[in-house]
Amino acid sequence: MLRERIRERKDVLLIGVDVAKRKHVASLCGPFRKMLVPTYGFFNSRSGFEDFRNMVKEVQDSYGFNDVVVGLESTGLYKKSLEGFLWASGYHVVSV
Repeated sequence: MLRERIRERKDVLLIGVDVAKRKHVASLCGPFRKMLVPTYGFFNSRSGFEDFRNMVKEVQDSYGFNDVVVGLESTGLYKKSLEGFLWASGYHVVSV
């Protein structure tokens, strides 16, 4: 199961995103749920997605994470564009 495999690894960056119509909010965690970036807001647009990806890349490089898992929490269809962008960026994406 994915959850057990992630818990065993220390090289996975975990990201939770609260998806919204205009502005999403993300939190980034490392191993043992260590909070690395408590809140990062970005707009629901291509440029907002790119800003988010650049920030994730900085954190990933700084801490040496090999993989990124993004959990999207959404009550509507607002996650579709972000989900596609994240998959195309090479991230593992799950709905929570």
